[in-house]
Amino acid sequence: MALVTGGSRGLGLAIAHELASRGADIAFNYLRNHGAARNAAESLEALGVRCLRVRAHLGDPQSIRALVEAVEGEYGRLDILVNNAASGVQRSAMELEEHHWDWTLDVNARGPWLCTKEAVRLMPEGGSVVNLTSLGSQRVLPHYMSVGVSKAALEALTRYLAVELAPRGIRVNAVSAGYVDTDALRTFPNWQEMLAQAQEKTPAGRMLTVEDVARIVAFLCTEDAAMVRGGTPLAPVALPDRDRQGDGEGGSEQPRRTPQRLLRRSFHRHLQAIPAHRRPPHTERSSSSNSARTREGTGAVGFSATLVTTPDRRRPSSRGTSTACPTVAWAARR
Repeated sequence: MALVTGGSRGLGLAIAHELASRGADIAFNYLRNHGAARNAAESLEALGVRCLRVRAHLGDPQSIRALVEAVEGEYGRLDILVNNAASGVQRSAMELEEHHWDWTLDVNARGPWLCTKEAVRLMPEGGSVVNLTSLGSQRVLPHYMSVGVSKAALEALTRYLAVELAPRGIRVNAVSAGYVDTDALRTFPNWQEMLAQAQEKTPAGRMLTVEDVARIVAFLCTEDAAMVRGGTPLAPVALPDRDRQGDGEGGSEQPRRTPQRLLRRSFHRHLQAIPAHRRPPHTERSSSSNSARTREGTGAVGFSATLVTTPDRRRPSSRGTSTACPTVAWAARR
């Protein structure tokens, strides 16, 4: 049974459809568009699953409690929570008002925290929480200040919850999607430029779709992703044609600070902090390069290698409590 916030349209609806196609009963919330919510519920029920739609504002704690109580009353349990709903005000930092900041952070960061807090009491061991974030959490994007900050907070929340809920057998991860052509993206004044730029730079040669992202979310909810904890898979990672560039005719080549190179450096720094016998297989330090080598494919969807510290109940500390044992959560590119 899965609860998908903001599941009446766009990416949320695609995620709900993907989970329903795999046999999950669905619940979702919406805010204003009753017609879209009704149509979404009908399309999900047509897949042969049960569907509950609830009007709930995720910036209101009481509304969040009512949403989870409705799920409990209808299904009695919750296996998957997808924190997809998001909102924001597209202004620069100097143009943003205080109430814009409060609205965005309440929905995008506090909302997922409170949803998770309420939902975990219904989750059995093996439950999964997936938060939807974006590349604006780490990169500066036009008109994206309030949302970018809220998504950075959501990624930090993901890591903290992954550690805190691990002893309960509940996995917490995040998915960071690139530009996807949805109604939400088209509210940006430069949306056409954003889409054109994304299509030009993606190594897949096509735009990312909501179905692509939905399949990553569904994967993280399966047992195949049991060791992915606190991670933020990237979908997609736009890579340049070369890792190096010259500074002109006769000039020396300088390393280009590409996303791929930065990910490799970050991965190697994390890897060095782990004892050799606990490192994942198929990774080695190349004598001719400063990057960590991994076996990787050429698909458009890339998973970042993520270092996660989780409690290891097999190693009690001298104080009688569990100690933190570093674990690498990683997956090969597909």
